[in-house]
Amino acid sequence: MFLLFLAGPMTVIPLYLYLRGVELAGLGASGMIFFIAPTGQFLLGIFYFNEIFSVHKLIGFIFIWIAVIIYLKDLNQNK
Repeated sequence: MFLLFLAGPMTVIPLYLYLRGVELAGLGASGMIFFIAPTGQFLLGIFYFNEIFSVHKLIGFIFIWIAVIIYLKDLNQNK
């Protein structure tokens, strides 16, 4: 019963800290995390777990990072 009682705070505290972090860093910087984290998982899957890497995955990976670079370049020019 005590663990069930702790489920509420254990859910609310990380969400609150995430909200504060987004407020401090801004949506642009926190949005980049959503590209960096999957890229790390992608690289881990390829190099550590030896997953199959096809040409289609490479093309998608390149297109995504070209879009991220264009976004960052535009973000830098607006400052």
